[in-house]
Amino acid sequence: MATKKVLSIEAGGVWSKVCLVEAKRDMPFVYQAFYFQTPEHAVEDGYIRDKDAFASELRAELGQRGIEERNVIITVNSSRVVTREVEIPLVKDKEIDGVIQSQLKDYFPMDVSSFTISHKKVGVVETPEGKRMKLTLVAIPDNLLQNYVNFAEENGFEIESFEYIGNSAVSYLVKHTAEMAMMVQMEEQATIISIIADKQLLFQRIAPYGYGNAISTVQEHRLSGLENDADIFNYLIEHNVMREEPESEELKDTYADVAESLDYHVRMVETALEYFKNEMRYDFSGKMYLLGDGARIAGIRDLFFKEIPIPLGDFSYSTMMKIMPSAKADIERWGESGLLSVIGSPIDSFGIMPKQSHLEEDKQAKLKNSYVVLVAAAAISVVVIAAGTVRWALANSEHKRLTQQINEMSYIEDVYQENTTAKAEATPYVLFDCATRTPNEKFGDLIADLEAQLPTDIVVSSITIDQSVLTINMSSSTKMSVAQMLMNFDGITYLSGVSVPSIVEEESETGAVRWNYSVTANYAQSITYSDVEMLLGVLGTDGSTAADTGAAQ
Repeated sequence: MATKKVLSIEAGGVWSKVCLVEAKRDMPFVYQAFYFQTPEHAVEDGYIRDKDAFASELRAELGQRGIEERNVIITVNSSRVVTREVEIPLVKDKEIDGVIQSQLKDYFPMDVSSFTISHKKVGVVETPEGKRMKLTLVAIPDNLLQNYVNFAEENGFEIESFEYIGNSAVSYLVKHTAEMAMMVQMEEQATIISIIADKQLLFQRIAPYGYGNAISTVQEHRLSGLENDADIFNYLIEHNVMREEPESEELKDTYADVAESLDYHVRMVETALEYFKNEMRYDFSGKMYLLGDGARIAGIRDLFFKEIPIPLGDFSYSTMMKIMPSAKADIERWGESGLLSVIGSPIDSFGIMPKQSHLEEDKQAKLKNSYVVLVAAAAISVVVIAAGTVRWALANSEHKRLTQQINEMSYIEDVYQENTTAKAEATPYVLFDCATRTPNEKFGDLIADLEAQLPTDIVVSSITIDQSVLTINMSSSTKMSVAQMLMNFDGITYLSGVSVPSIVEEESETGAVRWNYSVTANYAQSITYSDVEMLLGVLGTDGSTAADTGAAQ
């Protein structure tokens, strides 16, 4: 972390944000904070695809404001970032990484070899097993981090660390908010729903659905005069599509589809709040705050106020930061709410760094250690040569003592042989236990998860199981329920490879429309041959039982 000013940058598909802040203060000094329109197709889902176009626009904005700092923190805004909240035993800070690495397959049901995993301590929670440490984990694709590293090297920037969009604004506000509050941060690629109390983060859910979906909805209607994302976003800021009467018949369908897209943000918040109350057994008694660029869309506050029975609040940002005269005009134009993701990044970030950076540090440390070892070896050699006779005498005496001790403890060999024979005899029983395990042992837990995760208006008509493949036939009254159902399936750890092969619209005699569809999925593999090999390794079977082991497998 820089001790002076640091440049905080977030590259978005529609708008990019930049902040120059002196962060090592209780109240950070904000010297600059502004937006600029991202060149078309220059940034896609967080990746800088057109580095020259993006760099040219960034340099122009920095030059216009006289910004010369080159130490930067990058806030990553991408749907490919995966987060998890986990609980681990209370261990020392230096042991946390080891605990996380040993449980990675449980935390992330995917191949994380190409991801950089970072963690941040949230607090200590009480569980039936006692006190446990609560962590937030974030997994960022290595190629996404390297994309920014290459951009920085080509344009003379030095990256101090990375932050991700779900932490930057929330962690900053946690430090300044004592009462209970729900923060709904509407960003381009995601919506971050966070609940805090007593300056601690109690709950967070990151849904890969942002206001960018409303922009895409407008694009699908191909309206004249709204050719690019920035024009569409400005239109949504200026026109309340949920309440205004369309100016033409052409806009009528557009307004309806956009209103439905924005309404889905409310449904996500309702689902998160219901989960918080029921699963975490915690009553919410605070205010709701709308953050991010999506909060600037016309009518969005009225929509949340009407649909969710929680009072809306506004932060007093003047008590949280010191805005310098050089930043005042831009912040008055854009507002602090959307800029919090870059203002908060340098204050309490994850400090994420690419794997390659750690490898370079390890190489330097090993090289330094090699020189130290070489000098020490030379000094020790002189001492050893000078004291050779003494060492030989001591070694000879120790050899005699050990030989006598071995003779006195020869009975241990008999005990070892008996133990080896007992382990070999237990091998068939271990293999039989492994062979009789089936994925359906978790069927009861799967049903409980389905009841907790599925939207309330979805009806499950049947579940068919063929070996490890499940087919679940369902129906619902809206398409949005299908989308929400697929998002909620990510929280069911017993399944993998979830897909919807078919959806059929059906109209009843009364005119009611329902959507019938089937979901196919695989049980998450519960035991593998590597597990069996591990068990056999614990048993310590020798060559005499190898044939029996192979036949059993």
